Amino acid sequence: MTTPVKTPWYRRWWAVLLLAGCLLFAGTWGWNLYQKHQGDVALAEQVAYLDKTDPNWRFEDWTVRYPPLPDEQNLTIAVLNLKSVLGPVPAEYDTVFTGTGTSPAIQLNEAQQAMLLKMLQDCKTLPAEMAHLLTLQTAPIPVPNRHGKSFRVFTSLSPNIQPIRAVANLVQYQHELWVQANQPVPAMQAVETILHLGHTLEHDAGLINQLVMIAIQNLAADGTQRLLAMTEPPPVGMEKLQARLLQEAHHSFFRQALAGERAIVDRHLREVEEGRYSPQELSSMFAMPSKTAGSPFSIDQLRTKIREWFSTSSFGYIPLERAQVLRFFRTILERVGLPPAPTAAEMKELVLQSRGENYTLSIFGAGLYKVYEADLKRQTLLKIAAALLASERYRQATGKVPTGWNDIVPAYFPAVPIDPWNNQPMKWKNTATGFILYSVWMDGVDDGGLIRYSDNTTKKDEGLEFFAPAHRRQVPLVVPPAGRASSSTTSP
Repeated sequence: MTTPVKTPWYRRWWAVLLLAGCLLFAGTWGWNLYQKHQGDVALAEQVAYLDKTDPNWRFEDWTVRYPPLPDEQNLTIAVLNLKSVLGPVPAEYDTVFTGTGTSPAIQLNEAQQAMLLKMLQDCKTLPAEMAHLLTLQTAPIPVPNRHGKSFRVFTSLSPNIQPIRAVANLVQYQHELWVQANQPVPAMQAVETILHLGHTLEHDAGLINQLVMIAIQNLAADGTQRLLAMTEPPPVGMEKLQARLLQEAHHSFFRQALAGERAIVDRHLREVEEGRYSPQELSSMFAMPSKTAGSPFSIDQLRTKIREWFSTSSFGYIPLERAQVLRFFRTILERVGLPPAPTAAEMKELVLQSRGENYTLSIFGAGLYKVYEADLKRQTLLKIAAALLASERYRQATGKVPTGWNDIVPAYFPAVPIDPWNNQPMKWKNTATGFILYSVWMDGVDDGGLIRYSDNTTKKDEGLEFFAPAHRRQVPLVVPPAGRASSSTTSP
């Protein structure tokens, strides 16, 4: 009787499959443990650095950084209350300035001037409110967030943005009436009020809110040019406004936006990690194309990543993702704090390189350099506006229109401002009616001070214009049909 030959275990297909499955499971589990360890180590390193250098960096800690004020002292709440008192502003008032872009060349026809006058008559309390607004402080305001909890920062302020913009426009309109009436003192107060309004939402430091604040402060630069094109302000008032413009020009809304976005994004990732979001809820955040503007990933790729975050096989990726996000913002903030300030092109390259293949940053970090560009433009225009005031002070003191930076630096202006788009001195172009101060703007090319739009030209530089007294208070021109400011050399 022969003994049957036993089949070796490795020839039994089920045993081979079982072993392969065990090895795959062990390998996957081990890899995930390694990823989790790597993520935990990287995250701990970034958190320790932030806890040491900026203890109140977390979302929940911003209430410590910015303690709330009583409502009667809070600028934002005062503006919202003012808007409710003034009532709705007819939409047609906004069309008065439509199409002027960044140029303050507001050429008003008789119908538009009548519209402005009626609008201010409807808002009689506004001039008296301006001095009051300047006495208030900025602080967070409580708004319930999407989880139903009342945080005092980083909340959905969209309902408040429009009223604040409306009040800024009303102040701008009042400023226009004052310069047309040749009343420079209250017109200067209006410019300062606009600068102050530019801080109403600064403690709610998401990117959108900072862009709104930047846009409001740009109105102050436009208003300064308009002030000098229509009036001859007293020296003391000009010196005070010049100092305020320079102070605002050195304030960085971009740094505020970075710190805010860092707290917001990190909080979102922590909530994913804690199970406070479902995959469906998180996917809905990315449903709009604007959420992935500038992202190298498609919507489907992003949603695949979201599903991976919630799968048991990728539990280590979220801490690693958080660490990469915190390292990204650390890199950008450290570079912004080093002189000279990076150009817009350098910032774009830095953002794209530092972002890498991180899915979260491809969504939330895509528009950062756009905010940086907008803030550079605001800072540039405010510095130029301050230089125009210094030039007018020089003209009133000497009887001569300045013809170069040497005339006003350092007696009337601290130093020649540097153009952030090429790190070269800001341009000064003398004209038959005065001069133009300008930046080469985004393309980095000097186009000879082409700072206005017209039907035949494209605006290529960014700046403001100074008019000699003989060329001020010209007859207003009718706005061209396209809404573009005229290319005439009459005062704006």
